[in-house]
Amino acid sequence: MIVEIKGRFLASGDLLATRIKVEEREADEIEVTAAIDSLGDSWLAAGGMVFVVDAKTIIMDQQKQRISFDELQAGMLVEVKARRQPDGTILALRIKLEDVPAGRVEVRGTITQLSGDTVAVEQTLFLVDAATVFLDRDNNTVSLADFAVGDFVEAEAQTQKDGIWVLKKLKKEDPVSMQGPVQTVAGSKLTVLNTPVLLSSNTLVVGLFNTLLDVSAIQAGADVSVQGTLTSNGEVLASTVVVNSDAVTSVAIDQGPTLPFNFSLEQNYPNPFNPSTTLRYRIESQQAQHVTLRIFNLLGQEVVTLVDAVKPAGSYSIVWNGRSRRGTVLPSGIYLARLQVGAKLQVRRLVLSK
Repeated sequence: MIVEIKGRFLASGDLLATRIKVEEREADEIEVTAAIDSLGDSWLAAGGMVFVVDAKTIIMDQQKQRISFDELQAGMLVEVKARRQPDGTILALRIKLEDVPAGRVEVRGTITQLSGDTVAVEQTLFLVDAATVFLDRDNNTVSLADFAVGDFVEAEAQTQKDGIWVLKKLKKEDPVSMQGPVQTVAGSKLTVLNTPVLLSSNTLVVGLFNTLLDVSAIQAGADVSVQGTLTSNGEVLASTVVVNSDAVTSVAIDQGPTLPFNFSLEQNYPNPFNPSTTLRYRIESQQAQHVTLRIFNLLGQEVVTLVDAVKPAGSYSIVWNGRSRRGTVLPSGIYLARLQVGAKLQVRRLVLSK
């Protein structure tokens, strides 16, 4: 379930919710880099997929200057960011011309078909050969047997055989979707729901009416929706950021002078785990600190709070049984353990595998 939460941050770093609204799950996000095969009045085909183009689709040249749909031609290399709609069509959100020579295709999306020598990612079919490289989320080499229908992946190909793209690389990724206020902004890094969000030159930043925005338009306090993938160190690499509202003015709370302190959150063990795992953390401080240890899913939803107390310096450990705060057994997947000590935060990725 995806929810929209509005509220304000307390001095402890907790978010006091003033409104919680259940949202419909957004359709899957898709990215394709390929040469345009053909175009119509309101569509284009690239990388074996057909994209619907409407008045809200953002079309840009290599310098990110707006151009019209009429300026696109078959054979041009484009990067298309799109979203699958409830009726099954794929709506192009952004089309950007690329300088890279044609003759390759990249697709980010869900595996829809898997057999001995072929893999379909969304609507694009790839041929597997002896040179195909398979990688997990941490860039470790794996085999085709480690993939399954429904996995979110990045597929890359450069050559074709009998009209089918020959798969060069297939890599698992962790899709992330979350919405909340921007807590901090530091260059190309945001903090949303206590999660570091990285912005790159490929990140699409748009306003409520699909207006193209510069990264500098994102300010602390703005309400944003983030789509992206989880990196191996617990950060989110954003592919799309929608600015839902402008920044709001907040009042800083003077908590008085504080003494310096250090802390660390170790990687949980075992990991992957089933049904339970142990988290250990250490606090080095001359004064007691307010400590929270919470578990979140990849949608940014808190599933359980393991620690919420003031603690002196020392080493601590706690066992998580893979259940929610209501005692519900959680499904297999990736979860984030977030340790907050004072105003500082550290995140670890946990894998529940049944």
